[in-house]
Amino acid sequence: MKSLTLSVCAEKVMERLRLGAGGEWAFCDLREPGEAAEGHPFGSVNMPYSRLERDMMAKVPRLETDLVLIDAGDGVAERAAAHLSAMGRCRISIVEGGIPAWVKAGLPLFKGVHTFSKAFGEWAQEHFQTPEVGPTELHAQLQGPNPPLLIDGRPLAEHRAFTLPGALNCPNAELPLRLPGGDLATGRPVVVHCAGRTRSIIGAQTLRDFGLQNPVFALRDGTQGWEIAGFARELGADSPITSQPDLRATRTRAAEVMAREGISSITPETLARWHGDPQRTVYCFDPRPEGEGETPAGFTRAPGTTLIQQTDQFVAVKGAGVVLYDPLLVRAVFAALWLGRMGIAAHVLADAPHPMPNMGDACGLAPELAMLGAGALAAAQKAGVCLVDLRPSAAFMRSRVRGAQWCLRPRLDRLAVPQGAEIVLLSADPVTAALAARDLVARGCTVLGVNGQSPDDWRAAGVIVDATATLIPERDRIDEILFCAGRHRGNLDDARAYLEWETGLLARLHAAGLAPWPAPTSTEIYRSGVTTWP
Repeated sequence: MKSLTLSVCAEKVMERLRLGAGGEWAFCDLREPGEAAEGHPFGSVNMPYSRLERDMMAKVPRLETDLVLIDAGDGVAERAAAHLSAMGRCRISIVEGGIPAWVKAGLPLFKGVHTFSKAFGEWAQEHFQTPEVGPTELHAQLQGPNPPLLIDGRPLAEHRAFTLPGALNCPNAELPLRLPGGDLATGRPVVVHCAGRTRSIIGAQTLRDFGLQNPVFALRDGTQGWEIAGFARELGADSPITSQPDLRATRTRAAEVMAREGISSITPETLARWHGDPQRTVYCFDPRPEGEGETPAGFTRAPGTTLIQQTDQFVAVKGAGVVLYDPLLVRAVFAALWLGRMGIAAHVLADAPHPMPNMGDACGLAPELAMLGAGALAAAQKAGVCLVDLRPSAAFMRSRVRGAQWCLRPRLDRLAVPQGAEIVLLSADPVTAALAARDLVARGCTVLGVNGQSPDDWRAAGVIVDATATLIPERDRIDEILFCAGRHRGNLDDARAYLEWETGLLARLHAAGLAPWPAPTSTEIYRSGVTTWP
């Protein structure tokens, strides 16, 4: 099919978002993560130009999907469209004038990351009336005769960084599997927490959905609220729940949830038919934790807790379907339940899937580059070859090869190199380097290769590495998310600002005329009946 690239005004895109219809399409913000976190259109998916082609293959697998691209008004969208057209993408629209035109039209931008999931968490709390407990009340209850069981609903790595004192770790998707098998005294309250709000709410409501009889509460504002209230976190904890699940009982509970909530179950044959439909995008996810079993061919490992917390990074195509497979059923039902509430058509695969091709493959995105050793880098430095550092800005500031310029792919057109220059790239990611090299070659440069080694390797080979830190102005660190970045490092002002942002998301959506999730009917709300502390 012949490629077609059109221009579209910001107001038309906003109208499409408000209507929530129009078939399958993806709204891609091509700016780097730090730029997008400072303000992006709600409903857009951050797909940085630095790694665009690779992300596009994985997240928008169908070449015929409608793409709407928005940039910083700097011409990146036009370059992206040319590359995507060369890959066979045939339906591309560019928002005229990019983000500046969006703002000029009076349309809202939303700060932060994963705003779709974060706003949904606020919607879930409001509409499901998930009981909450504040940090001061919780602290008092922990000193009482019937202290609650504290559950950290985040992945283990986050739990190890910091948690509430005495909390056990059980990621939200694992709660229906692990917690009912634990030694819970009758009537003992359970409090689920995260670092902020979303996963506390989702975790607590999940336990209620799956019928845990104990009183269940979400910790209001998570560990950030805990610190603001003057209480200390526990650092370096390593306390995962180790109880062995009753697999028959948990499968029965999961089946009951499917029946009550109307969650669809499909066969491998149906999935194979959907997968072969050129007009349908179907994401196939394995919602088990990393390291548990082999991911089936054609599926992507997407641990259920993270899938619901970062949905925009997994489901980029609006109107697409999702199929989930878990041999134990429970994690698939968890994910399908919450994705369905988000308005995403989610289905549980009843039996082991037939082998399918993978959705995205990074091979062939750009010509492979020569991998240069540290010795070759030292020789290039001595010879005065142009060195371009594509690493994250934080890495460059810690250790800079003398003479190297730091630059990311979207700003290579501003790079101070002579016409026809020979260039050596520094990057630990060969695909990102290859994509940048293609843009440099289009400028008339010759890219000799890429070095992805460490500063210690460089020094050992005689590469001159500046000993003092190199500063990049904050406005130029477009790869780094600086929005409330200190909230987990004891900066209480950042924590307050973050919580104010999070709790204000629904009001901002309503003000913008956006209603992604309708009010649930009474039959869609499951409550345990326990809403106050025993």
